[in-house]
Amino acid sequence: MIKTATKNLATIKDKRKDTVLWDVYYILEAEYFNTYNEKYFELMTMVRRIMEFGYSTGRVYKGLVLYVLSKLNSSYHEEYETHIRDDRALHGEIKGFLS
Repeated sequence: MIKTATKNLATIKDKRKDTVLWDVYYILEAEYFNTYNEKYFELMTMVRRIMEFGYSTGRVYKGLVLYVLSKLNSSYHEEYETHIRDDRALHGEIKGFLS
């Protein structure tokens, strides 16, 4: 199921698609209730916050999606780091969101 969530989330890096975000949320929720692994609870909460916070496009939204992807699949970590590397304001905003 996590591979499906990662694949679906990877399709929306640049443009918000709420149906995909909800699908990913429910997959993470099911995974959390099957395993009680706090990682899935944290990611589930983060996806919900992304939807509630109202980011729909742009660098912050893409950064948040890449962050979740990097936590689901480490091969996205470098892409996330590259995305935020040169933009201190973006880095600060994402870190603030994650706090």
